[in-house]
Amino acid sequence: MIFYNQYPEKNIFIHIPKTGGNSVQQHLFRHNRSLDEIKVNAHQDGLHRFEVKGRYTRSKHMRVRDYFKHRSLRNMKYICFLRHPIQRLVSLFFSPHRHYYYDKSLGKYCLPEKVDFQEESFSTLIQSKCSSVDMLNISNRIDRVTMPSSLILLRYEYFDQHCKKYLGIQNISHLNKNPWSEQVEAIISSTFVKNIIANSHHQVDLDLFYA
Repeated sequence: MIFYNQYPEKNIFIHIPKTGGNSVQQHLFRHNRSLDEIKVNAHQDGLHRFEVKGRYTRSKHMRVRDYFKHRSLRNMKYICFLRHPIQRLVSLFFSPHRHYYYDKSLGKYCLPEKVDFQEESFSTLIQSKCSSVDMLNISNRIDRVTMPSSLILLRYEYFDQHCKKYLGIQNISHLNKNPWSEQVEAIISSTFVKNIIANSHHQVDLDLFYA
């Protein structure tokens, strides 16, 4: 997303999934700071689930190198939130948008009381998703990591403080909260999840950002 930080300065926000990006983008939309537009597709509510489109922005989760294709965008500041990969990927598995189902008797979409966590499903899911390094890498090669010199890396662990300090966002609303927090905490601390991630391409996030 391209947005005004301190007007008229334009920055680019890179939304790595499950790092609080929905909350940031919705705030920027509400305060007319985005140069892009919010788009709502079928089954999206426009608040917790939505898309982002613009002249250069093709999706909500654009990678840095997709913006870098345009020379006019290379000198902009790039800002993103990082989150520990174990927490981020487990949160992704439990993300509400993956578990909604349509209840014919109620005539609406609902969430189950509990999600069945399966190691094989988790492994398959994360293998298909970009690592944070891949989201930020200018190069197409994972063995050649190059990031913009103007990249500002914020921490999900200090979400409210960093929103205020680097994005000028006061009292941000926390969207897309996980309804299965107890399940998530139990899975995050499990050894088998740590082993699955350690043997995946997401290990590079641990090595580079959380060593």
